[in-house]
Amino acid sequence: MESDLRKTLFLKEVKRHLSINVNIVNKRIENTEHCLYDVITARALASLDLLFKYSSSFTKKETKLIFLKGASYKEEIEKAQQNWNFDFETEQSLTNKESVILIISNLVKK
Repeated sequence: MESDLRKTLFLKEVKRHLSINVNIVNKRIENTEHCLYDVITARALASLDLLFKYSSSFTKKETKLIFLKGASYKEEIEKAQQNWNFDFETEQSLTNKESVILIISNLVKK
């Protein structure tokens, strides 16, 4: 899901070049019918707690959430853990030593 048409067109071109089976939707998350997805990604959209709120109605048990987060990611995890149960892994960002890629699984509202 991508609200910016330019980015949506870019992602569709990547999809075509890689011959991958993904669904790219040009809509805002707030205006989207509720479907269940295998993977949800976001970059620079909202705090982790708010990302979980946005994402939760689109997840199923095996959904992976992949979020690029900045230097305050540890604090965001702590805050989100007050409202959500989840497992997570971190991968170091290749572009910024203070940033990480969070890989979330088993998201459940407390």
